[in-house]
Amino acid sequence: MEGQEGITVVLADVSGKGPAAALLASSLQGIAHAQLLAGAPLTTIAQTMNAFLRARPVDDKYATVLLLRITPDGVLEYLNCGHQPPVLTSAGGQCRTLVETCVPVGLLPVAEFSSQRLQLAPGDRVLASSHGMPDATTAAGEFFGEGRLLRPAPERARPGVPVNDDCTFVEARCTGAAGA
Repeated sequence: MEGQEGITVVLADVSGKGPAAALLASSLQGIAHAQLLAGAPLTTIAQTMNAFLRARPVDDKYATVLLLRITPDGVLEYLNCGHQPPVLTSAGGQCRTLVETCVPVGLLPVAEFSSQRLQLAPGDRVLASSHGMPDATTAAGEFFGEGRLLRPAPERARPGVPVNDDCTFVEARCTGAAGA
């Protein structure tokens, strides 16, 4: 979602499969969208999602959530609630996994959520994926792995290979000209 405060990316993976999980994912999307429109901090979004999931009569549902916001001045703020960690790749090619994480939303009745901030430089990339990406296999039967996520897009392609889990990949690049 793009706004005056920059670009915000939300990746979520709900526990379970099927229609119930899909409806829950849709509800979390609505919560995130409404909170972003209201200008809520990332921590408030996570707390609201947590409260929503904990108020449901079925208490075994939780979600991993990754919230990324890049402001026009290149500040990356991220909040990881048990999701696949994002990777920061510098313009010079150095990679760093952003390992700071909180508990998944909905797992605990009361949870603390905190975000991290860092300054991006022009050319820096933030790579985020769902849990299904590194666990997917290539046509040759090899695990896709995290290393392949860092390669250029044509080398990441998996044409004709069936997947066993959701496979989502997002790349945000800091251009240095009015942000990401």
